Amino acid sequence: MRITEGHDMEHHENRICRLTGSAILAILVICAMVPAVSAEPVTSVAKGDPYVLTGTATGNPGPGLAVWVFGNNYWSRETVQVVGTTFTFELTGAETKNLAAGMYSVIVQHPMFNNQFDVYLSANTPRAGETSVVSTDGKNFVIQGQGALTSPQAAGALIDMLNSPDIDDTCFSTRFFLEDPWIEPVEAGSQVYQVGSQITFSGHTNLAVGDVLLYSVAPVAFEPTSKEAPPEISGSAEQISVQPGSPRTFSFTIDTTSWTPGNYLVTVQNPETDYTFQAGVLLTDTPVPTHTAIQTPTEGTTPQTATGTAAEPTQAGLSLIAVILALAALVLRCRDR
Repeated sequence: MRITEGHDMEHHENRICRLTGSAILAILVICAMVPAVSAEPVTSVAKGDPYVLTGTATGNPGPGLAVWVFGNNYWSRETVQVVGTTFTFELTGAETKNLAAGMYSVIVQHPMFNNQFDVYLSANTPRAGETSVVSTDGKNFVIQGQGALTSPQAAGALIDMLNSPDIDDTCFSTRFFLEDPWIEPVEAGSQVYQVGSQITFSGHTNLAVGDVLLYSVAPVAFEPTSKEAPPEISGSAEQISVQPGSPRTFSFTIDTTSWTPGNYLVTVQNPETDYTFQAGVLLTDTPVPTHTAIQTPTEGTTPQTATGTAAEPTQAGLSLIAVILALAALVLRCRDR
């Protein structure tokens, strides 16, 4: 095609620009239509707390998403549905409570364009009583039964299958650490208080935000009293919840105004995990001395001086003195001449 200068050249350039813009728009539309799956990772969970994975899946997958979980002598697969573009997968607290602590791999499988899972479970394969993971391109491995892969091996083999160019499916993978629950107090100096004090207990935990904690403060033992005098019973019991933080926190305050002196046991418990932490506190009817910071000397006081022996001159110091004396003698000798 012959292009002349002037109007024809400008018309041709405009046409090229329109074609290029249309091509870019078409590419963007195609990319937006490609099914995909993603999620916000959850790094750690305490046993007895639920593991909840929430994410996004595009492409309107008809069979939903397949979620595979691999851990210490554990594997599972279940499907979840996508609502709009959002999906949620959950291992309940009752489930995590009975799992072994350790690292767990989670693989979310998307069926992609053909809207079917090309990697799936097959019972009684290759033999009766065994279960295998098979793919439409002929690959397979045993996941349960004789010759089954370990959980880390199975997770890696599954990802390799899903990443095969002959498989239409795609996947998103993440990991989380399942921990034994723990509750730790914040170190706060002496555990001896005077009756009437407002005592605040605080601590850290790996339990989930909002988890319920039950605390109680009760006397360790009751002292014998006379029949005429009614017994004085001191203590407190309430419910609190775990607060956000890194690590997560909890705190509560008790008023000991009407309490009697003695030893008390502080108990903090999570009813879901049955995890319990305990610490002792002593209440006394005499003032409790407080720690004071070291004060700097003020006017009219004499600061203490450090004691010790003076350091002896080193060999290097003696040598330097000898050199200086020799130079002085040489200067004086020159003046005499």
